[in-house]
Amino acid sequence: MTITGQSPIDLRAPLTEIPTDRPSPAYHGMSRARLTREQTTVSVVAEPGGILTAGHRPYMLVEIHSHAPAEHTLRGERADLETHLVHKATDGRIAVIGLLFDAAAASHPIDAFITPPVAGSSLDLPEPVRLNELIPRDANRFVYSGSLTTPPYTEDVQWVVYDAVQSVGQVALAAFVDAFGPTSRERQPLGDRHIELV
Repeated sequence: MTITGQSPIDLRAPLTEIPTDRPSPAYHGMSRARLTREQTTVSVVAEPGGILTAGHRPYMLVEIHSHAPAEHTLRGERADLETHLVHKATDGRIAVIGLLFDAAAASHPIDAFITPPVAGSSLDLPEPVRLNELIPRDANRFVYSGSLTTPPYTEDVQWVVYDAVQSVGQVALAAFVDAFGPTSRERQPLGDRHIELV
């Protein structure tokens, strides 16, 4: 049986038309963030968080986590890191923003979200964070219906993956990989699903 509703996938959507209702995030200027070291990633909860509007439905940000290497591929190319901003609506539906990163020199905003605390512990970031700094400006977004990429692989997830590869610090990425190793799910078939580029 071919699975056709799962994620991640390769993103190379044919541009047919741009929907008038574009999925768009709106995050508060400054947030407090708590990092928790999980088995396979660093889980981040930011308060205040933010909202994603997609299909006239508001989704609230509930968690941020990352995978190395990236799970989605962009026109066949795999980035070094993918960060997921997980949102939920009041009816339980899930929407995820996917952000792609390649290693680069110096430090970058995403670094604070992937540097693992000591095993079994949580860490409050000492400085407020600007969640808007994680979102690339003036980049198109791939939108499709997929699934969670970790068990239980729940389907009917609204995915919004930005068509841009940003930078993550080499030191922070190395610490993440050393702590967790490869954490990415294999690419899944698209099947008869349609991808929109907005």
